[in-house]
Amino acid sequence: MSRSVRFAFAMALAVVLVASVASVASVALAADAKPTTLTGKIACEMCVLKHKEAKACNNVFVAEEGGKSVEYRLADTAAVKAFQHGACEKPVAVRITGTVSGTGAAKTIAAEKVEKI
Repeated sequence: MSRSVRFAFAMALAVVLVASVASVASVALAADAKPTTLTGKIACEMCVLKHKEAKACNNVFVAEEGGKSVEYRLADTAAVKAFQHGACEKPVAVRITGTVSGTGAAKTIAAEKVEKI
């Protein structure tokens, strides 16, 4: 094997190794995620929040964090399905307990409990 082929093989192996470690670390972090309780509002993405990219009614959870509004997608859970309080007409104040995943604009909360407050 020539020197350049060995070098290319070693680099490819290193990339695979780094990707594997990153994958295992993200799975471990997801497994350690603990339920958290957040207070905010559930609102329709299209009717209340007026998102231009929204093509249909879809509820999102909006909470204040560090003086800024942060939106969370609502995972399709039994607690979310059971919540029927007309968030298309106006925001509904709630307390949600669930597991948060994602970062930045891609946060999702898998709600175990949704309480109207």
